[in-house]
Formats: sequence, C-alpha cells, structure tokens
Amino acid sequence: MDYTLSCPACRGKVRVPASLLGKKVRCPRCQHTYRAEAPADAVDEVEVLDEPPRRRRRDHEFEDERQEYDVRPRRRRAGRARASELATPPAIALMIAGGLGLAYALVNALFAIIGHGDLLLNRFGARGAPAAVSIGYLIGVSLPFIWGIVVTFGGYKLLRLENYVSVFVAAIFSMLPCNLGCFLGIPFGIWAIVVLCQPVVRDSFQS
Repeated sequence: MDYTLSCPACRGKVRVPASLLGKKVRCPRCQHTYRAEAPADAVDEVEVLDEPPRRRRRDHEFEDERQEYDVRPRRRRAGRARASELATPPAIALMIAGGLGLAYALVNALFAIIGHGDLLLNRFGARGAPAAVSIGYLIGVSLPFIWGIVVTFGGYKLLRLENYVSVFVAAIFSMLPCNLGCFLGIPFGIWAIVVLCQPVVRDSFQS
C-alpha cells in the first residue's frame, strides 16, 4: 500500500510505499530529506500530482541549440569573407591609380612652381590679369591632388568594406578627366562599380 505525502520543503506531493514510513526519504523534486510519516487519511493508490522534476538536458541538446543560434553569424561571416574576396582586387587597383595620380599631381605642381617662380599669384596681379585667371590656375593645380586623394581614400574604404556611398562616389570620381591617372581610373572605376552592385558586397558594408 502506498501513501500520499507532502514534502515539507517544496510542498510537492509524492507517493511513498508503506515500507518507508517512519524512515528518512528524499523528495524527488527538490532533493530535500525528511522523515516519512503516515497521513491521517490513507489512500490506496495515488500518483504524483505535481510536475515531475525537470530532467537535465544532455550535452548534445545544448549543442543543437548552439548550432541553431550560430547559423546566422556563420552565414554573415561567410558572406563578408566572400565580399572581401571580391572587393580586394578593385580596391587595390583604385589605390594604385590614386597613388599614381598623386605622384602626377606633385610633379605637375613642381613644374608649375618652376615655370612661374615665386610669383604663382603675384605675377598675374602685377600684369593686371583678371583674378579669374589666377583662380583657374590654382584649380588646375589642385584638382589632380583632389582626384588622387579621393580615389585613394575610396580604394582604402572599399578594401575595409566601409562607407558604401563614399566608395561609390570615389569610383565615379576616378573616371573624371581631372588627372592623367584617369586612364587607369576609368577601367578600375568601372570594375569597382560592378563589384559594388553585387548584393553580397553591398550587404557586407558597415555603415
């Protein structure tokens, strides 16, 4: 004959055989040890009324959950690796074109200084030339520097997959005839734009 007893710790009701009455028993729910005493009203057959104790999950169950949560990060890392593989060649090409453009801009500026001496600005004013001439001259000297800086910076950002808009602008800027480097910038810029339009590359950029 079995009896229904209540655990003094968790109040869970369990079934205890008559042979264990008067002995110390352990609650299967909270593991509390207490002395089993016969209840006032005996019941012939009883069942556990509360929830059974939660079973301990095995390691493979935790591993299944970890794999489920790790699917998206792994896909993101794989997509970014693929994007980096596609973006690295045109990024290096843009930086090479930009570096050559900066070298040309430096040589161009040196020739301009040598050709006009110390009177880069004053010479035009001394002869009464319009101010627009000197402004246009300065723009002609500075534009190759701007071209080289923008294209080099865009290639660097493309290599790091950062700032999608600035990279796209730099790729377009590389095709502008502001520098002799545009002869390389035109094919490299088109190459970069084609790569930037691919979804795996576009989605991998960090804002």
